Amino acid sequence: MRHEAPTLTLQINHKKKKKREDKEKGERKEKEKLFVLKQEEMKEREKALVKEKRELQVRKEEVERKERERAAEEATDSSGGGVGADDELGLWLKQLDLARVRPNFEEEEIRTLEDVALLTEDDLKDMNIKIGPRRKLLLAIRQLLPVADCVLLE
Repeated sequence: MRHEAPTLTLQINHKKKKKREDKEKGERKEKEKLFVLKQEEMKEREKALVKEKRELQVRKEEVERKERERAAEEATDSSGGGVGADDELGLWLKQLDLARVRPNFEEEEIRTLEDVALLTEDDLKDMNIKIGPRRKLLLAIRQLLPVADCVLLE
């Protein structure tokens, strides 16, 4: 029986050791699962932050674009000294969807519709206006001619 006691003690110790190892192994697996979950959570947060950053950049660019447009409009509006014929030209160009050529007119000191009515195709070419907008302007100028004739006769 003496041999049985040490063997029994060894078996009990072995079982305790095995239980402890199993418990530690389970705890390690649990920690690994938590670690993986944390990593996935961090990746999701990172994706959300990247998306938010992109959205903010788009908003910032939109605000900057609108600010540039507003500044350009203000510069255009104030270049003629206020309300009047200058605004009439700007409105006319906007109606034609050609507000972008306004600087070409300003550079040549053309500020009224009466001035525009006197322009020829060669004038528009000299003003570096591309062919598409030039054709559109020539057609619109032809429609202005009766108005210009009345103004010139007065």
